[in-house]
Amino acid sequence: MDKNCDRIVEAKNRIKNNDLSCDFNECKPWPKNHLYWFNPEKQSPLCEPVNKNLYYYIKDDTIFIRDEMKSKINCDYTCYFRRNFKEIDIVKTVKIKDEAILECDVPWVKCYNEGNVKVYENIELVLRKLNKPIEEKKNFLKPGYSLPNDIKKYNLHVVVIGSLSYYHALRALNQTRSVLLKNGGIEIKYLNTQGDNNIPNAHGFLLNKFSNDVQDNSLGRPTKINDWGSKNSCNVPIDNTTFIFDYYKKMGYIVLYADDFKVETFEWPNCVGFINDFSHHSTRVRQFLTRYNLNGSEKIILDENKNKCYFPGQDIFKYYEDFLKTYQNQPIASLTWQSKLMHDNIDDIFEQDGYLSEYFERNSKYLNDSFLIVMGDHGYRMGPYMSTEVGKYEHANPYFLIKPPAELLGNKELIGNLKENSIKHISHLDLYATFLDILTEGPKNNFKNLKPYDLSKVVNDTIKGLSLLRPLPDENRSCYDMNIPFEYCLCQPKYVKLSRWQSRKIYNRLEEVFIKDINKQLENDNLKEICSQLTLHNGVKDHFIVKINEGKNTTLYEVSAITKPGKGSFRAYYNQNFTLLNDIIRTNKYGDQAEVCNKNSKYRKYCYCKILLEN
Repeated sequence: MDKNCDRIVEAKNRIKNNDLSCDFNECKPWPKNHLYWFNPEKQSPLCEPVNKNLYYYIKDDTIFIRDEMKSKINCDYTCYFRRNFKEIDIVKTVKIKDEAILECDVPWVKCYNEGNVKVYENIELVLRKLNKPIEEKKNFLKPGYSLPNDIKKYNLHVVVIGSLSYYHALRALNQTRSVLLKNGGIEIKYLNTQGDNNIPNAHGFLLNKFSNDVQDNSLGRPTKINDWGSKNSCNVPIDNTTFIFDYYKKMGYIVLYADDFKVETFEWPNCVGFINDFSHHSTRVRQFLTRYNLNGSEKIILDENKNKCYFPGQDIFKYYEDFLKTYQNQPIASLTWQSKLMHDNIDDIFEQDGYLSEYFERNSKYLNDSFLIVMGDHGYRMGPYMSTEVGKYEHANPYFLIKPPAELLGNKELIGNLKENSIKHISHLDLYATFLDILTEGPKNNFKNLKPYDLSKVVNDTIKGLSLLRPLPDENRSCYDMNIPFEYCLCQPKYVKLSRWQSRKIYNRLEEVFIKDINKQLENDNLKEICSQLTLHNGVKDHFIVKINEGKNTTLYEVSAITKPGKGSFRAYYNQNFTLLNDIIRTNKYGDQAEVCNKNSKYRKYCYCKILLEN
């Protein structure tokens, strides 16, 4: 472990690990020399809101021209339809004569003076109330499985804060956690990520899938092939598959999807994702307009947030709040994904604690009848902290809290199960099983008799995880059991650092194959033409470190390397045959080195643009 790790060793509230081949290397929230890694006092500059809209206002579903402007301006709004991740169509443009009903959640409003000169425009984000949704076929349910007509439909709200680890939530969100815990929230300490970034993890908790092959480097069991096999998941549409919120929609829930990133999760960087809308309310059109900057649309959206002094993500939190208020008497489900809150800077979330705590306190009455999930997709991964053993552990350990509905807080069996499971090893696939249980089998029995249950009996799919509402096995499940690649496993093999002097042949061989393997990544997406070949940065201390773990049937090498140009920091794993296992992981920021010449390739993390050398 790192010198900056204050190791947690006491047994209370700690996982029971019977696997002698690996350890859960937990460190206390504040590492030694923590001010080197974190700045809890970071504050944004003071901001005074500016209102540049003198022309109209929006109330409920209606836009009104201000009385003093009615004779001076003409306004209209345009609604768009996303055909796919690359194309968008105008649905209609509506003239606003004093007032007009809004027919979309993302209207682009433009106002012109008497000389037909545009004086104001804005791309609004409005929650317009829908009539009762059209009943859909419940074709995801297994033939023969039925639910009572009078089943109690509890709401489900999933709030994802990108890059938030369990321990960083303990550092940065004390006020917010206090509010959530006071209202019945239960933190689950050992959620294990199943991939590097948000996409493979979303595959788990939203689709019941895993997208990386899973190898067993301790017992040598057969490799588990990912759910797409040899296909690239990026090119396969997700519509009408196993998306959990599609199931909620088909069960009569009104569904919201809100995301503050410019691209939907499953579309990054240039993937098919969803062809059709999968929710009744969404930010999808707004994300498209941000990404492709249609007639200056990106600047319009960014300027509006700046004028309102919004922190990253506060615009979609308002949208989500309007959703909660609008549908108080109907079953609803939502996915709110805060991508920008701390993705690029681990310190940014500290000053948001007050806002988030007040937000959840203010809306607690609207969440009374809900299962509320507040979680990370993975831990922070964009800076030097991830290069440490502590940071590596936290990257694999996203935050997770579940708050049951108020009327179930007295359910001793349910709450007892959640508390027992709070110190057990869980996966994103378990979250999917939990969301499915909340929708189907749990309420079927009024959340009583919560014995272990195979949810594959409910749907036309094999459910890979286990519901957290029910007892999990007493014995800790391995990452192999839970379809988690070993390189992201919280229970890490017991490595020993090899001496370069004593193990020169191993070092030489691994240096050779590592450089060959990392440059091979540049053969994808024509990166070789625009990216420099990488070499080891011999002039930097600890530019190449090898650790070894010798299991019963296998030998595993963990390699940490620094490359040039650019001081790229990487981690990779090799077997006893010096064969690369899965992907090479980037452990420091690369945007300013790679996105100068390529912003979309998933392999850009290995790129140092040639143009930077020329300049």
